[in-house]
Amino acid sequence: MKEAGGLSDAQKAAREKLSELVNELSDVRATLGAGTVKEPEPYPAVAIAAIATPHVTQPDPALPAQPAVAWPGPALPGDRLNATLDVGCVVAADDEAGKVVDAARKANADTPWESDGKQWKIVFRPLLPEETGCADLAGQS
Repeated sequence: MKEAGGLSDAQKAAREKLSELVNELSDVRATLGAGTVKEPEPYPAVAIAAIATPHVTQPDPALPAQPAVAWPGPALPGDRLNATLDVGCVVAADDEAGKVVDAARKANADTPWESDGKQWKIVFRPLLPEETGCADLAGQS
């Protein structure tokens, strides 16, 4: 039987159980106990993929132009991720990855990165432990 709110008693009970589950999953420490859950740690990326496309100047003159930044990693654009798209990829590893991360901290999404006299827009992505290079990002491995 449905009540004024449009939900049956069974539906209300199911929603309450779902709400309890969401609360439990939202605070795992409280649900499982503080000693059973590790503190979150930053992922120690030892290799960073830089996915590069040609930089396009901001068409809105009201927005300030971003200054170009010298690219501290391997020459861009790198290997093409797809034969039909102008998207390249390089991987900076170890000390070179640290230099890339330091430079990226001072940049933003509109920063033009300069490599070999050309400017590139870059999207950064750490390689996961099972990934070895750009081919893994393109699903070619």
